Amino acid sequence: MKKVFILILLLTSCKQVANISGASKEAASSSARAFAQELKLSDPAISCASYDSDNDGYVSCAILDHSTNTLINAECAAAMQLQADGCRLVKMPK
Repeated sequence: MKKVFILILLLTSCKQVANISGASKEAASSSARAFAQELKLSDPAISCASYDSDNDGYVSCAILDHSTNTLINAECAAAMQLQADGCRLVKMPK
């Protein structure tokens, strides 16, 4: 039981270090670039948050396609996340 607690504490600490160090932003930006390529955007500008504020493994990113002047809001995987991968579109409330 003690080993499990230490492992959980260690993983939580690593996640916070990634948020503080900016590794989350770098990983999310990389995921956003790959996502933009999948969407076949020709000239994307990407801006991602540097902190996973809700601890769901994703940070908010904005992807602007200069050729069509379209803004895509997405959440992209932060660094050192086991449960998060790639990007997902943000559902905007109506």
